[in-house]
Amino acid sequence: MLLAPVFLWFYDLPSATVSHDALLMIRILALTMPIKLINMTVIMGILRAGGDVVFSLLFECCTMWFIGVPLAFIGALVLQWPVYLVFTLVIVEEIVKFVLCLWRAFSGKWIHSMV
Repeated sequence: MLLAPVFLWFYDLPSATVSHDALLMIRILALTMPIKLINMTVIMGILRAGGDVVFSLLFECCTMWFIGVPLAFIGALVLQWPVYLVFTLVIVEEIVKFVLCLWRAFSGKWIHSMV
């Protein structure tokens, strides 16, 4: 997060606005990365490894198509927010995944006999 301006230095960005938006998006991603990593670990490492493949597939598809894509559409085309706010709005998908993934993991319903 602190080195975000250094990464932007490598690119020939066309304007200060683009540079500012990219910097904000890198920082937003850095702040939300722990949630994304926990989601990936729970979905791919625990649920799928425990035999709950169908739930994992449906869960990933449904959250993307019913939360992430509609929120991006609303933020970009209806509300006409700047790109960094639309990016932040799409992070809501990861927060919903976080809550539901932890609920599924702690419920124990993902444990299936693989033998």
